[in-house]
Amino acid sequence: MPKIVTRLALVLLASALLLANPVHAQGPTPPGQNAEGQAPSSEPSQALPESTTNALRTLAAQLKAKRADRKKANDANDQASVTRLDEEIQQLRWQFAGVMTQIDVQKFEVPEDTKLDLLADALEALRPVVDLLNGLTEDVRRRLAVDKEIETVERRIAVTKAARVKIQNTLQALRQLPITPRNTDAIQQVNIELRDQWIPREARFNNELLVLAENRDQLKAAQKDWFDTLQENANELLGSGLSILMCVAVFLIVFFVLRLVSTLIIGKKRKAEFRGRLADVILRIITLVLAVAATLIVPYARGEHVMLVIGVLVVIGVGWVIVKSAPAYAEQIRLMLNIGSVREGERILIDGLPFRIDALRFYSRLSNPALTGGQLRVPIGQLIGNRSRAAGPDEPWFPCKQGDVVAIGDDLVGRVRLQTPEVVVLVERHDAPRSYPTAAFLELNPRNLSQGFEITVTFAIDYCHQKDAADKVPAMLQADLEAGLAQSADAESVHKARVELAAAGSSSLDFQVEVQFAGKAAIHYHILDRLVNRLLVQSCSKHGFGIPFPQLQVHGVGPR
Repeated sequence: MPKIVTRLALVLLASALLLANPVHAQGPTPPGQNAEGQAPSSEPSQALPESTTNALRTLAAQLKAKRADRKKANDANDQASVTRLDEEIQQLRWQFAGVMTQIDVQKFEVPEDTKLDLLADALEALRPVVDLLNGLTEDVRRRLAVDKEIETVERRIAVTKAARVKIQNTLQALRQLPITPRNTDAIQQVNIELRDQWIPREARFNNELLVLAENRDQLKAAQKDWFDTLQENANELLGSGLSILMCVAVFLIVFFVLRLVSTLIIGKKRKAEFRGRLADVILRIITLVLAVAATLIVPYARGEHVMLVIGVLVVIGVGWVIVKSAPAYAEQIRLMLNIGSVREGERILIDGLPFRIDALRFYSRLSNPALTGGQLRVPIGQLIGNRSRAAGPDEPWFPCKQGDVVAIGDDLVGRVRLQTPEVVVLVERHDAPRSYPTAAFLELNPRNLSQGFEITVTFAIDYCHQKDAADKVPAMLQADLEAGLAQSADAESVHKARVELAAAGSSSLDFQVEVQFAGKAAIHYHILDRLVNRLLVQSCSKHGFGIPFPQLQVHGVGPR
């Protein structure tokens, strides 16, 4: 807005001046008058620096001398000298004009011819970016270039001066020799070499050094403070920042609006079908392309050519990477279309744990309803190489749930305090909690006692009760066992007790005792096991059933 207002004000001011001073047709302007027939205004001009004045004087004197030499060579019809002098005069004139104008007059008057180069034409779009980088470092690069040229010219001056001194010493040495035709010819050639080559060369290098020193001084004088440069470019920086924010806003708006439209078009029910999935993938690609295209329109409309070129390069680079890696994404696309080895709604093993596949997306959703925190977001690439299967109607997702009592082996019985995809925490009645990695917990084959359990005891009596062992003894033991369990704290949890003759052992009659309990008594598993054994012993004592000791048979070897 400030730029537009300023431009409108300038246009209105120029229109008012034109209306106030209309331009009339007139003839050629007389000398000493301006276009309106008036004498030029005598505005005070800034005085030239002494170094600039000396450079202009030196170059002007050289130009005058070279032009006089050219006139003599032209009168003498020496075309070679005329051509050489024309080149030197042109170089001096470019230097002379460069000191005055502070531009590279040679490049301005004789631009380089552009040749047909397909690669260069293809990379022409990069020119705004290159120009921006060049503009940021232009002053530094120009100073470095001038300093480097000054160093080169100073080295060449030193070499030229040393060569001139040696030539002059040689000339003095030759002059001290006797005068002979050969010595005279040598002296003459040395004079020619000194006059035509080394003295002019040294003078030319000195002139170049003078011009370069002047350019360096002017560059130092014209160098701006970093704060002034930042202040001058503040509007441009703010404009670029605003363009970036607009690009981000346009991308997000277009992307999410089109995604919402796509979801409404496909619907949740159709998305589960193959056609719906295929349409979803296609619409995702179209959405991304349109969002990127809308983003690139912003710098184009605002005239931000550098940002536009950078955006196009980024899009080309990303597109090239996607094309090169397309074969690697083929299996992911098959999974997203639900036609791969892993499919939605089925059961899959991840790190040894079963999970249900809720959704196949770029980040697929997996869940195990029996675990706390059992929801996973997995990149679809990690599902490649796996396979899923349909779950059974009553197939459990985990052997237990939080709060259940489980038994591990014959010793450990505890309540599940926490179970997650990483850890299972068990708490015994009077012991500290124990933590197991979830996969290791499953390898221990835990028994879920909260679903109901059975205590089994093998009990033996003496063979002296053999005649009653088949029916009378089991009935007595079972009756006493049921009576004792009915008086216990977990009487309501007792479902069934049974005592049967199991086997006739080598030294005893063995009975199989089985007592079934409800799951709510699981935490008293060890207590109930001891209670059953105690009731059996009490019953044997009550009815006089002998409990045999283990027999030890010793076999001796008699004398031979």
